[in-house]
Amino acid sequence: MNEEQSQEIYVREGRKQRTEFTIFFNIIFDRYQPIIGDQATLYYLYLLRKRNNQEGHDNYGKAWDGRRGVLEKFRMGAERISQIDKILKAAGLIEIEEKPSGRGKKKIYYIVNDALPKDEFNEKEPEVVGKIMALIAEDSRIAKVIGKEFEAKYLS
Repeated sequence: MNEEQSQEIYVREGRKQRTEFTIFFNIIFDRYQPIIGDQATLYYLYLLRKRNNQEGHDNYGKAWDGRRGVLEKFRMGAERISQIDKILKAAGLIEIEEKPSGRGKKKIYYIVNDALPKDEFNEKEPEVVGKIMALIAEDSRIAKVIGKEFEAKYLS
């Protein structure tokens, strides 16, 4: 496969507005998912889908769906979402900003980062593993959320 062929992207026939699809990199399933687990992967893809991609916008790169809706959509409790947030932060996939909402509660904004290219991920993987191990040391329940491969390799 030459370089030109490797850069082609197929998008099904029909309307092709950027608001109608989300592109994600294979490394999310190939390298991140075995570490962060299924629920964290699903939630990251959801945040990626909701990320504002309008360049120049004040909220570019951010997602801010309300917690209540997310909890209902994914049938997860607030504690599980909090654990997943910590895992995604440790993996470098998100950062979290809190801003006043005017209703007494802070609004959570996710800064949703793209997955690293394979070479960069390979360099960062030991750091990510270390951060997740530290999370598990702080809260052993996080071990129930991470990927099976991570559990088998580092916790068995």
